[in-house]
Formats: sequence, C-alpha cells, structure tokens
Amino acid sequence: MLMRSQVEAKVLKRMAEDPGFRGRLLANPKATLEAEFKLFLSPAVRVTLHEDSAETLHIVLPSDDAGGRMAAMPPPVADDRHPGNRTPAR
Repeated sequence: MLMRSQVEAKVLKRMAEDPGFRGRLLANPKATLEAEFKLFLSPAVRVTLHEDSAETLHIVLPSDDAGGRMAAMPPPVADDRHPGNRTPAR
C-alpha cells in the first residue's frame, strides 16, 4: 500500500519531467493517477485536486483512521486496465 507522501513525490517528479502531466491530472485526477502510476484506487476513493496560489492556502487534515495511507492497492493480476501487470497464461 502506498503512503500519501509517496504518491505526492511521484506526482511532483512527473510534473517536472512531463509538461502534459499537469493538464491530464487537472482534467481527471483519479484516472491519471491510476494510469500513470499503475495504481488501483477503490471506486469508493474520491480524488480531489487543489492548486495552491498566492491567495489560497490549503491544509490537509489526515483522517482519524487512515494512518496517512491512501486506499490504494497494487493492480489485481486479472485487471484488464493494467494488462502489463497480468500473469501470463500457463
């Protein structure tokens, strides 16, 4: 399971490397995180994106029960959305 700080670090790194990443992330944050980082986020997980500015301060409070973890799991072996992660047929 990935920690929120790990995902945030990956996002910042990708933004520095790929100029189009920011636009994809703004357009559809959940799908972009899943596709770019091969994550499987539960359908119950909602991803909300906020951009900082000189006039806006965002403070994120951790949930009481999450312990800083995101509700992410490695892609299931048979998940067709991540065909590169499937186990070859025997």
